[in-house]
Amino acid sequence: MKSFKKSFFILALCVSITGLPAASLAATASSTATANTTTTKSSAKNVPVLLQINEFNILYTLPKEPYIDNKQRLMIPLRAISELLGGTVSYDAHAKQASVRMGEKELTFTANSTNIKANGRNLSMDTTPVVYKQSLFVPVRALIDHLGLEATRDATTGVLGVLHIESPSLDNFAMIQSIKESDQSPEIANNFAIQPLFYSLTMNDPSKSTLLSGTAQITAKNISGEQVQQGKEDLHVIFLYDSAFQMEADSNTTDQNNERPRPALTKGQTFQRHLDFTASNYGEKLKYILAVGRVFK
Repeated sequence: MKSFKKSFFILALCVSITGLPAASLAATASSTATANTTTTKSSAKNVPVLLQINEFNILYTLPKEPYIDNKQRLMIPLRAISELLGGTVSYDAHAKQASVRMGEKELTFTANSTNIKANGRNLSMDTTPVVYKQSLFVPVRALIDHLGLEATRDATTGVLGVLHIESPSLDNFAMIQSIKESDQSPEIANNFAIQPLFYSLTMNDPSKSTLLSGTAQITAKNISGEQVQQGKEDLHVIFLYDSAFQMEADSNTTDQNNERPRPALTKGQTFQRHLDFTASNYGEKLKYILAVGRVFK
């Protein structure tokens, strides 16, 4: 298995609870939580969370998060989401085509065309794939229909509803394997108790002598159907780069106190988390921001 650099840290954060005063929380931040430059690469705006794969809510994907087009189709970056689903993507630059394979199933898209080839059959869609910053965005429905994925949509969850895809192949993604192996959190009671609703993201435009850094602010909601006791909330956020990932260490170590305030949440209550992040290596790009809305036992 490919080895990925791990980084555990207490993110510099601020938590704001609806119905409670905002609290600026002093956190012991490592060097990974210190910005190197104030040059803005992406301006902050509220982006709805639209997609969940297994327990992982997909917030950010390179080069752009999933979005809903003018035909109300959920569009996804093919390579980024296919990696998370456990598929492999190949490109034919001459034909302007991209193919994704999962097991014995294969689906081929052509840029700026509604024609697809699904497991050897020529078909058409009602949505045209879009090229954005050299990445092909395609309707997620095509992958669900032709690659044998199980999916359900909850229109009552999130801002615009959340599509949940169940993929046993997710663990084939080497970085996800490494994340799960490295997670030493207390025992989890529920991986789906908290739903991220939307987030804003600001990143710098790093030079060769500066590290990529930024700030993410996430608004989430307690959807467990009951009160979450103080100390049990764990909106667990993971930043994935080219060859490394960063996530909070939820348990104390011999040389570091990793505890952070975890206020109680009433049923249906919303709250915010403010997280500063910095890449561990020069030249690395942020590929994903994932979040698991879990609570501890």
